[in-house]
Amino acid sequence: FMEGPLLEGLYWDSWYNNQQLYNLKNSSRIYYENILLGVPRVRQLKVRNNTCKVYPAFLSLMSECYDRYTAGNEDVSDFGLKHDREWKYSPPPANAPWHWGLVGVYRDGGYIFTLSKSKSETKAKLADLRLNSWTTRGTRVVFIDFSLYNANVNLFCVIRLVAEFPATGGLLTSWQFYSVKLLRYNTRYDYFIASCEIIFCIFLFVFITQELRKLNEFKSAYFKSIWNWLELLLLVLCFLAVSFYAYCNMQNFLLLGRLLENTDGYPDFYILAYWQIYYNNIIAITIFFAWIKILKFISFNETMSQLSSTLSRCMKDIVGFAIMFFIIFSAYAQLGFLVFGSQVDDFSTFQNSIFAQFRIVLGDFNFAGIQQANWILGPIYFITFIFFVFFVLLEIQGAERMKAWKERLEKKYYSTEIQDDYQPVTQQEFRELFLYAVELEKELHYISLKLNQNRRGGEKCWCHYSPHSTVKEQMMHCFEINEGETPKLPGLEEDQSCLLKGSTRSSVSRKSVDLQIHNVADYERNLIVWMASLLQLIKWNSKDF
Repeated sequence: FMEGPLLEGLYWDSWYNNQQLYNLKNSSRIYYENILLGVPRVRQLKVRNNTCKVYPAFLSLMSECYDRYTAGNEDVSDFGLKHDREWKYSPPPANAPWHWGLVGVYRDGGYIFTLSKSKSETKAKLADLRLNSWTTRGTRVVFIDFSLYNANVNLFCVIRLVAEFPATGGLLTSWQFYSVKLLRYNTRYDYFIASCEIIFCIFLFVFITQELRKLNEFKSAYFKSIWNWLELLLLVLCFLAVSFYAYCNMQNFLLLGRLLENTDGYPDFYILAYWQIYYNNIIAITIFFAWIKILKFISFNETMSQLSSTLSRCMKDIVGFAIMFFIIFSAYAQLGFLVFGSQVDDFSTFQNSIFAQFRIVLGDFNFAGIQQANWILGPIYFITFIFFVFFVLLEIQGAERMKAWKERLEKKYYSTEIQDDYQPVTQQEFRELFLYAVELEKELHYISLKLNQNRRGGEKCWCHYSPHSTVKEQMMHCFEINEGETPKLPGLEEDQSCLLKGSTRSSVSRKSVDLQIHNVADYERNLIVWMASLLQLIKWNSKDF
């Protein structure tokens, strides 16, 4: 690969009709538009011999043993033609990031050589390395790093091609392409973005000052609010983003300066692309929590207040459910890993088993694979997992939320306790109170009519409410409230006596009449309390209407 497709892809010196390209200034133009910055670099990491123990019965067949790659197993000794750099070990830089591969985690450094500007020289060098066995049985990974720049879109593309040699044998390939904008200020729009970034830094300084003042004022009470914790998290993330931004820009100018001085060396843009990706991740997380913070400012909305109240009521139940869910989910993940791990890729590790089960819950699963791996335990595992996790546990969670919602409504609308006189009341709560009082009054009037219809005989006992009267007239008729007095709803005693008289000549049982009277009394009691609260609120909020 390195002596064939790699060389053909890295060195472009002619058009499709074999005519010479325009003045390349000793550089390559990949796909005619992408400038190859400096020269590519190839490096490998090796492990020492005898890093694993061979079973005694097989010592006569295999005397060498190379374990998987770890920092402790790494070979750092020189080998081969020791007078050249590519045969000598180069220690990794102090701040170099590790590479997460398919079968291992690899650090920087190793045995390194750089390619040449000339295609023929590079080809001869690769052939020489192959003849002298630069890669051995101890080789665990080979990296090919190079960087491109496209002036049309002002983007850098940092490329890493990886070939891993696992201890089991074979070859696993992977790649990384990081397209990043390292030169940020080139157009008018870029300078506008720069002005916005300066304003952002000013706001960040102001917000940090405000939070420090609040912390100094409230002391330990400051940390009792979840919104204050969110504010601190946002400030920390913003500070990290600004720090990453300043570091990346400073390193960009330094690295580009060294590259322009020496175009025959390898410019390590990988570390810059690596930190740029981290910067983008921090910005993404910051924006996510900034959107979450909006919930703080819309909590006065009825829907949001109902949602937060419901979640707070069922929080203990949710925690208990989460523990039970985690136990059952982990048990099934362990079962899937042990039964199907050696045959199904989705269950090859315990972590993959957990992700596979989440996919099953969402409806994305490979039933044919687990059935083929074990035709007895596969269907049993799948059916029982769907039953217990999807139908039982998730339905229990939904029932807990509905229970908390019901308790909230009952406490809000059926409580017989009058609120504290000094508790602030919003206009939305006032409207709900007024509308609910009207509904209670209508239900009381309806039940009174139904009770009178159950009578038989000549007497007529009607409730003292006229169906054609307005709510205001009914309130003025039924309530005469003075300071310090409890409102009294007239007419109930007369209706009760009338009902008892009528019930002796009717087919309605005494038990049924008592139950209906009890219902009327409950409605009357609720109406009295709610009307009293409503009239008090009218006095408190008179200037708002």
